[in-house]
Amino acid sequence: MAHTRINTGVPLKTVVVDKGYRGPRVGWPDVEIVRPGQRSQDAAHRRWRRSRLRRRSLVEALIGHMKNEGLLDRNWLKGSLGDTIHVLLCAAGQNLRLILRALADFFACVPSPASVAEQMHARLQRFIEALWPYRQLLNARAQVSPLDEVIGHAFASA
Repeated sequence: MAHTRINTGVPLKTVVVDKGYRGPRVGWPDVEIVRPGQRSQDAAHRRWRRSRLRRRSLVEALIGHMKNEGLLDRNWLKGSLGDTIHVLLCAAGQNLRLILRALADFFACVPSPASVAEQMHARLQRFIEALWPYRQLLNARAQVSPLDEVIGHAFASA
């Protein structure tokens, strides 16, 4: 925890640790240490602690994924600067993978103009076929049926 304060320059308020953490119980008066299985004062504090523990488990899963598939398992760069560069490059690669996946999902949902036109044509065909039995009734009431014109144009383009 001391290194985190030194590296970031931000004083710690809350630290989420696992059950195996055996750090100092005294010496961090301003820091709340959240452990799994720890008792809470009330329901609101319990919900807050659970959300922090879930967030920690999400981060652990992401780090595990980056170790297995994101090339974080083996560092080929030299020294502590190489360690820092390697971690930053792996994190940047993970962020790019997430951005590309989001873009692919977005463009998979956007239909092409040709498919929209085909869908509209198919809907018009179904609408005309549904009204076809009532054509005689509509022709009896009007001199020239607008439905016949629509049907003629629809079947002529097909």
